[in-house]
Amino acid sequence: MTDQLDLFSTGQVRAHADPRAAVVARDAAIDRVASGNGDLIADLEVVVLGVANQNEDFTTDDVWVALGDTAEKVTEPRLLGAVIRALARKDQIRPTGSYRNSCRPACHSRPVKVWCSTGRQN
Repeated sequence: MTDQLDLFSTGQVRAHADPRAAVVARDAAIDRVASGNGDLIADLEVVVLGVANQNEDFTTDDVWVALGDTAEKVTEPRLLGAVIRALARKDQIRPTGSYRNSCRPACHSRPVKVWCSTGRQN
């Protein structure tokens, strides 16, 4: 299938499905967001681990609630994805294999991954 510009709706390019390219694009976007935000990432890691250790399981919705007014410091919401990913790589949290619908209106009730603490504090 050739790429064609979708002029009538989103203005994005329509192309064939490529799951591998999608993973590469996701990982590159998360890495871009994370670069240059070391101090904020460290602060977010503390909050995520606090939520993980206080709950049997959690979603990013729970983290946003725990951030409260300090959530305004997070000018790029995808930064939380970078933090979650880093903590999973450090084996401090892990996905449960379950999903819940988000309760944040901005997420339109989309499914979000459920996480839990591994009990390991590296």
